[in-house]
Amino acid sequence: MVVRPIPAAFYEPPHEKVAALLAAGATGVIAIYDLPGNLEHVGGLGPPGVPCFHLGGRDGAFLLAVIEKAAAQGCLDSVRVELSVEFEPPRELTAQGLVGRIPGSEPGEAIIVSAHSDAFFAGANDNATGVAALIGLARYYARRPPRRDLCFYLSPGHHHGTGGMGALASEFPGLPAGVTLAVNIEHIAQAGVYRSYVHRTDNGYGRLTADWVPTGWDSPGREITVTHDLPLLKEIVAAAAVTHQYTAPALVSHAVIGEPAQLAALGVIGVQGVETSPWFHTSADEPSAVSPHGLQRAALFYRDIINRAAGYSREDFLASRC
Repeated sequence: MVVRPIPAAFYEPPHEKVAALLAAGATGVIAIYDLPGNLEHVGGLGPPGVPCFHLGGRDGAFLLAVIEKAAAQGCLDSVRVELSVEFEPPRELTAQGLVGRIPGSEPGEAIIVSAHSDAFFAGANDNATGVAALIGLARYYARRPPRRDLCFYLSPGHHHGTGGMGALASEFPGLPAGVTLAVNIEHIAQAGVYRSYVHRTDNGYGRLTADWVPTGWDSPGREITVTHDLPLLKEIVAAAAVTHQYTAPALVSHAVIGEPAQLAALGVIGVQGVETSPWFHTSADEPSAVSPHGLQRAALFYRDIINRAAGYSREDFLASRC
């Protein structure tokens, strides 16, 4: 089974295809991910007890070439594959969240700035970029006292179900009354790539394929989400995006995903911009796949949102909906 992960391997779970193959009599499934190299990614294929395997693009190209050659010679039934799985029991690990506070020049509500500090694989974009931006913003505001109190929070539990933002909420039971806005910084500087229809390359086994080409710009998979449909918040986000060329689709989503979800459940107003690419949640999430210019623009984008939001209260945001 060939999987073409658009926009990312994480968002192309082939569970339905696997179920159909098993229902048709398959005893196992090999999923070949149409991506360069032999990257690994996070995600299951089939139900427990059924052998299902992921193959990277390079190994997958080899397997397809073998199958095609065997079929052409009429001996496909003689093709055999031996696969094995190594399982490492989960370790008992502990993690700690980190909270920092910069007092504002005016008493009152606070703005929360968060980023998760855990990662799959190298985690260069998801979420070292978010951590870098959070640290940069903390350094910036430490030298320039903000109008609102700023609470910076590094959450260790985004990927592993330890409830990082839930832990923050338990530490501050007064939420949401004392919070103007929660800003979550989530994998913000993925370099863009696309499948070229001009640059064709040989897959190594006699077949031409459209190559993945870096665009020199940001990922086209960037989207902005807000927890509430508030015109004032949308205006602030749009103004910051225009000022700092933070390109994103015109649609602002109200789907509450990731870190802000647990705060939103308490009524906290939140905003985040997330972006994905074929390398999302894979071993290819390396520093070379990060756009330095995109990281700078994103950090300035969030700084602009914080500065603009500091001029309003939570009630101002809610009142704009009327």
